[in-house]
Amino acid sequence: ECSLNDVLMVALSQAMNEYCEERDYPMLKKHGAKTRCKALIAVGFPSERFHNGFCMSPVDLSIGVKGPRDRIARTRRITSDLKSSLEPHCTMVLGNKIMPFLPSFLTRLVFHEIYTKYHFIFSSVPGPADEVKLAGKKVSRCRVFVRLVVPNITALSYNDEVHILLTADDEAISNVHLLPALYMKGLVKIATEFGVTVPEVVQDAACKAEGQLFDII
Repeated sequence: ECSLNDVLMVALSQAMNEYCEERDYPMLKKHGAKTRCKALIAVGFPSERFHNGFCMSPVDLSIGVKGPRDRIARTRRITSDLKSSLEPHCTMVLGNKIMPFLPSFLTRLVFHEIYTKYHFIFSSVPGPADEVKLAGKKVSRCRVFVRLVVPNITALSYNDEVHILLTADDEAISNVHLLPALYMKGLVKIATEFGVTVPEVVQDAACKAEGQLFDII
């Protein structure tokens, strides 16, 4: 068993694997399963009150692993170890209790040193389970936009759907437009491996060069 968050992260791992293979990335060819693609993921601390209760923790996307089953097993092991460790709690204390007392120049330096060492930021946020209205109008879709110095992918669940937003600099990353379709292909590959029916809308997105279920900003 694995969580939905694990599946969404595995799809990103699969997409990065195919992106590197299509570009004939030498490090992937040389190191195979040992190739590291460092990412930050949001680890949440559930609460009954509305609060900013999460921290960013480092993980390896394991882009060199072959096959959806091995990829899911590796990802599940990584996320399970992270959830059972003290690392997220220590990071939370550092960010909320210590960082506010540091000089602003030092805080900026710390954040710059942290975020520039990672290739991606991935977060999955639970949204309203039922349809909501805004100013009397039904809300059809919800997305989360975060502007950072590194590419980030945010998945938000809303009304039995998952809306995914990719934020990336197309001048800094060549052919970044390929990632949406590769991500959808990753989801299709995972579903096919485990005999899960793939909705037509996902299949269609996986077949298109730029995908339709992502917005690129």
